[in-house]
Parts: sequence; structure tokens; C-alpha cells
Amino acid sequence: MARVKQLFMLFSIYSLYLSGVAADMQCNEADRKALLKIKAGITQDPTGVLSSWGGKSDCCHGNWRGVGCDVNTGRVTLLFLEVLDSWNTSEYMVGTLSKSIGDLTELVYIFLPAWKRITGKIPNSMARLVNLKMLDLSKNDFTGKMPSWIPELSKLTMLRLGGNRLRGKPIITKKKPSTMPKDKENPQNSRKLCRASYKWLKVTHSPSFVSTETIVNLLGLLSIYALYSSRVAADVQCNEADRKALLEIKAGIIQDPTGALSSWGRIPNCCNWDGVSCDVNTGRVTMIQLSPSDPSNTTLYMAGTLSKSIGDLTELVYFQIPRWRKITGKIPNSIARLQHLDLLDLADNDFLGKMPSWIPRLSKLRVLSLSRNRLRGIIPPAITTMSNLEVLELEENRITGTIPHAMGNLSRLDTVRLNNNLLYGSLPESIGFIPTLFLLDASHNALVGRIPSSYGNLSGLGMLSLNNNKLTYIIPSSLGRLSRLFWLHLEDNRLTGYIPASMGNLSRLNNLDLSRNFLGGPMPASFSLLSFLDTFKVSGNKLTNPLPSLPSLPSFLDLSYNEFKLGNSIPTWITNSSFGIEISLAGCGIDMRFEDWKPRLKDWTATQTFLSVDLSANNIRGSAVEFFEAMTFVRHANLSNNQLSYNFSSGVNFSRWLQTLDLHSNQLYGSITPSIGKLIDLKTLDLSKNGLTEKIPGEMLNLRNLTQLNVSYNQLCGEIPQGKPLNEFPVSSYSHNKCLCGLPLGPC
Repeated sequence: MARVKQLFMLFSIYSLYLSGVAADMQCNEADRKALLKIKAGITQDPTGVLSSWGGKSDCCHGNWRGVGCDVNTGRVTLLFLEVLDSWNTSEYMVGTLSKSIGDLTELVYIFLPAWKRITGKIPNSMARLVNLKMLDLSKNDFTGKMPSWIPELSKLTMLRLGGNRLRGKPIITKKKPSTMPKDKENPQNSRKLCRASYKWLKVTHSPSFVSTETIVNLLGLLSIYALYSSRVAADVQCNEADRKALLEIKAGIIQDPTGALSSWGRIPNCCNWDGVSCDVNTGRVTMIQLSPSDPSNTTLYMAGTLSKSIGDLTELVYFQIPRWRKITGKIPNSIARLQHLDLLDLADNDFLGKMPSWIPRLSKLRVLSLSRNRLRGIIPPAITTMSNLEVLELEENRITGTIPHAMGNLSRLDTVRLNNNLLYGSLPESIGFIPTLFLLDASHNALVGRIPSSYGNLSGLGMLSLNNNKLTYIIPSSLGRLSRLFWLHLEDNRLTGYIPASMGNLSRLNNLDLSRNFLGGPMPASFSLLSFLDTFKVSGNKLTNPLPSLPSLPSFLDLSYNEFKLGNSIPTWITNSSFGIEISLAGCGIDMRFEDWKPRLKDWTATQTFLSVDLSANNIRGSAVEFFEAMTFVRHANLSNNQLSYNFSSGVNFSRWLQTLDLHSNQLYGSITPSIGKLIDLKTLDLSKNGLTEKIPGEMLNLRNLTQLNVSYNQLCGEIPQGKPLNEFPVSSYSHNKCLCGLPLGPC
């Protein structure tokens, strides 16, 4: 569920920052009708993603999943419907994309990737979407020719149509480079455009909170620089010294199964080599951009080292070779000679050695990404002198030492990622005085001390992740001033005291995790104002009643293992909700019969879109039959450590998608129902510590994906059905029964 938990969050980010729907703005009626026609074109939706589309609810305000609207007009500006698990073949939609999508004329962003069975032609009506900036229809089953109208979408900056069955040649533009707008005459403007696009994508599409399936390929955006800044014409020849340096760089790559460097040397003019751009006047190389076409494909890599000859390309402005996995060795010191360097991206490789001490000498550098390598040593203190730096990404290395205390000198910083290193010491107070900071992630380190109250000054901060450290003291009330904050993760620290009431002022807060600290007292009543909260986790603290009345049930709710005593009065904002992804109320002091928990409707169908439910470690009595029959899409169900008591042999219509079923430590009786054998996706089954009798049904041999089984401490008898996977589990899976026999136990 780790990736599933993140996907709906991204939609809310766009809704808040791009659409920003106010509470009193209603969805445009024409757009509403168009959306319903789009839904009508989908003939099968086993995921239930479109189940919220329809009824009397307004299509804005986050009521319709994946839809975002403009704050002033109520017009739909965003469609974000991404598959929950792109590797799961059971996650799909069947149908066609309605031509009514062309009626949503204010659309800016369309993300509809990886639904696998959306077929037919891409509607020509989309040519009317003249405001479109990003279009992702990848990994579906679209057919027909490449749309000839794509060039009409003049504002488009990202286009993904891969993984379909489209044919014909792509039409990238109707204009030749020589007839491009006059912006090309100012390389500095195009560099700013390219840099801003890079920074935006790194922030909003980072793998830290989006599955790798949605990482945007930057090649199209950097080609803007190739067209406008380099303006390489057919008669401009590459500088000979630069050509030799590039060939030496190629010689350092001992394996290139992608063929990305196949044009290097084969074509005489290096300005026409793949991933290389030159200055139109001098022929000097100004950009190297080589990234894999599909980052999720592990067979796409380069192996070798980065030649020191990179330092001979002294006019280089952009150098980007991320995600090649097997580029190793030290980062060449010769890069220090690249005094024009604006962007340096060596992320997702295998570089070794200490953090380069010469980095601060690159005074013009605005984007530095060395993430996910094996770098060690400290962050150079002089990095705080790099006054142009906007993006600093050093996450997932082995960097030690402290965060430089003068980080506040970097007054242009927008993004700081230091997570998953070995940093210690305290958080610098000075960071709270960086006016441009949007994202700060220092999670998964060994930082100590308090969260500086100065961080409440970061008026533009959208994301703050300080989780998995050793931070102590209270959560500063000043964080309640962060009016643009939508992501706050402070889990797995040693924070104490009450949750400050000022956090109710975070009107854009979408994702909040305070789990596993030492927070106590009741949650602030001001939380009732958090109308955009989609992920709310406070498990493993010492919080007490009463619970605040949230406006609606967050998609991901975890109140587990606090000191709540919910009894038989579970808040109506939980029981009356019609949609949720994951709900966990384990150890919340629930004391009731299962049959008495009735949602808004008169049966369980109101909660049929839950994907994961954990009600373990409570005092829930009665039967779970009605629950299971109504949870049509549930994948993970944990009702263990309760007082459930019913005949388990009765035929139960479990969700066909069920992957985890945990009913241990209850009072189930009768035999194991043969219908268990229909759960072909089941991976974990725990029925231990009940009163089950008779034989294990042979139908359980159909559970080919089962990896964990526990039926111990029952009264089962007879031969264990022989065959995989049942005879491959350890003895402990079957121990302490009445008279079971056969492998892995003794013979019958």
C-alpha cells in the first residue's frame, strides 16, 4: 500500500495549487455533463475510481476523484486519474475516451496513464484544449494514427503517449527553428524557462511521493533549450576539442545496452549527436542531456565511469545524466572548471567517494542533484556561499555531519532534499529565513533537538518532511502560520506535548502524519476546519477523546494505538462516509457488535470503495459476514484480536481482490469455508487462535499466490491437502491443532 497511499495526494496538490477551489464555487454545469459523458465511455471500472462521479455532489471541492477546478470560474482544469498499482494486472479500466473531453476547454493538465484497456482513437476534439500544458495518456491501448493536431496545443510542455498502439510519425512542430519566436535571440530567457521547468518537475513529480511510473521524462522540456538557446543549424559545426572530449566520455562507458551513445562518433558533427546541444555561434557544446526513456525498466542502464574530460567542455551549461544506475567511480574534479554550469544532475547512479569539496566553486549553479548515489563525507560548509542555488538534492546517499548552520544565506532556495542520509546535529534556525523555500525534506537521518520556531516564517513552504529522526520537544505553534503548507510529515520522532491548535489554520493541508511520537491530550477542535485533508495519521501516540469532527473521511485515516475510547459511538464522519482508501482504527477502544456499525445507507454498500480496513485489537463482537459481502473492492482486511463469533463454514462472498485476510484471535467456529479457495490474489491468511474444526478444504490448493499461512491453535483434523503451496509452509503454520497430518507434519 506504500505507493497506493501517495497517488491520490498528488491530485489534491494540483487541486489546491493549480485550481484552488473555494468553498462557495460550484462546478460548471457544462463541464459536469462532459465529465459524466467521459464516465459513460468507461464500461468497466473494477477499481471504483469513478464511483464518486455522479449523484448530487459537486464535481469540484475534491468530491469527484481526480477532478480539480478553477477557484474563480468553477471550470475543470485538471483530470488526474492514475492507476493505483500499474504492475497489478487486475487494476484497469475498459472503454473509450469520450469526445466530450474536448468540451472541457479550460483543462490545463490531463493525467490518465496506465489504465491498460482504454482503447479507440484519441479524440480529435482534444485539439480544442488550447490551454493544455501537460498531457499523459501513456500505457493504455489507444489505436490509430499519431494525432496531427498535437502542434495546435501551443502551450503544451509535456506529452506522454508511449505504451499505446499508435502508428505514423509524430508531428512535433509546424515551425522550423529559423522561424521560431524571437525569444530564441535571448539565450538567458530560454535557460530560465528550461531551468524553471526542470525545477517544477523535480518538485511535483519526485519519486519521494509518486510512483516511478509517473516520473516525467525531461527530454521534451530540455529540447526547448536545444531549439531556443542553442539554435543549432545544419551548417554549424561542433568544436573539434569538444568533439574529442565527448568521445573520451563515451570511451568511459563500457556498456550501453540502450544505444543512447550510438550516434556519438558515427555522425561527424557532434552537435547532431543524441543528447548534445551546441551554441549556434561558436559550435561549443552547451548541453548534455542523457536520461533513460523508461526509468522503471531495469534493463536500461549504462555501465562505466565518467571521464575527467567532461571538464574540457568549458562552455557547458546543462549536464544531466540521471538514472543510469551503473555509472560509478568518483565524480571528476575537473567538473570544477565548468564555470558556466547552471544545472548538474547526476542522480540515480552509483558514484562513490566523498561529497565534492569543489561544488561551491560553481558559482552560477542553480540546480544540483546528486541524489541516490553512494557519496559520503560532509556537506561542504562553503555551499552556503552559492547565492544562485535554487534546487539542492542530496538525498539517499551516505552523507554525514551536520546541516550547515548558514543555510539561510541561500536566499533563492526553492527545494532542499537531504533525506535518507546519516546527518546528525540540530536543524539550522537560519533555514526559517529563506523566503523562497517551497520544499524541505530532512527525513530519515539522526537529527536531534527541537523544530525551530523560525520555520513558521516560511510563508511559501508547501512540503515539510522531518520524519524518522530523533527530534524532541513540542511542535511549535508557529507552524500554524504556514498558509500554503499541504504536506507535513513529523512521524517517528520523540515529539511531546499537545498538537497545537494553530494547525487548524493550515487550510490547504492535504497530507498530515504525526504517528509514533509522544503526543498527548485531545486533538484540536480546530481540525474540523481542515476540509482538504486526504491523509491523516496519528497512530502510536497518547492522544485521548474527544475526536474532532472532520469535514469528511480522509482517504487514508490511521488513529490506531492511542488512548481513544471510542466505545459504541464511532464518529459519524467515519461511519457515514461513502469513500475511503485505507482506514485503521486498531486499538481504539471500540466496544460494539459489528452489525451495529451502519454507514449512511442501510447496508454496507456505502463503504464498498475501501481498499484496506484494520479494526484489530478492539472489542468488536458478532459476525463479519455482512461486512465481507459488501466490501466489494477491499484488498486488506484485519479484524484480528476481537471477539467475533460466527460460523465460518457459511458461504461468504469475499472480495475477489482480497490479498490479506487476518482473523486470528477471535472466536470463529465451524469449518474453514471452501469459498476461501476463490481468492486467487490472496497472499496472507491468518485464522489462528480460533475454534475452527474439521478438515482444511482442498479448494485452498487454488491459492497459488499465498506466501503466509497460519491456521495454528484451532481444532482442525485430517490430512493437509497435498500440493503447493499448502505442503510448503513450516510446521508452525499448522501446529497445536487436534489431529492434522501430512506434509509438512507427520504422515497420517
